[in-house]
Amino acid sequence: MSILFTISADGTADAVLQPILKWTLDQFHQVIYFDDFHILGKPKGELRDRLKGSVGRFPCDVLVVPRDAEGDEPETREREIQEAVATLAAGFRAVMGSARS
Repeated sequence: MSILFTISADGTADAVLQPILKWTLDQFHQVIYFDDFHILGKPKGELRDRLKGSVGRFPCDVLVVPRDAEGDEPETREREIQEAVATLAAGFRAVMGSARS
């Protein structure tokens, strides 16, 4: 059984994740899609609009949402992701991880 992964990247900094995640998931014979808005053009609107677009283009079982803090507290970004994920019809749940020091 394959698990479909989609990364909803929002900038060039997220491009470094692609080969790392692809290699890791290839070890388990999983499928990964990289929705790169740097190449495809970032959609207008909020994070929820971006995530809906990613899931629409690349239906998946696991949606990876990398977010830079950009000066905000990690809790602010986590809340933003949770709220955006809650709007997806596919029944996704947000699972958070961060590199806090």
